[in-house]
Amino acid sequence: MAVQKAKADLAVCLRILDGGLEGKSFLIGDYSLADRHLQGIVGWIGTMEVDLMLFPNVTAWLKRCGERPALANLAG
Repeated sequence: MAVQKAKADLAVCLRILDGGLEGKSFLIGDYSLADRHLQGIVGWIGTMEVDLMLFPNVTAWLKRCGERPALANLAG
């Protein structure tokens, strides 16, 4: 029961983020520390059986964040 409630709460937050990213490349215009910080949290949420594909703006934003040169170099 608690797991389902937590997932529902996360979905509410992800819907808010998805709406906030509508028509934007990054959270506040240009890539910033805010994007880097939230990217880590959202990426972690994605490892917890939360379907991020339900939030297309979030998944596109995660992809853009991951393509940043410094992060791309870390990935190999």
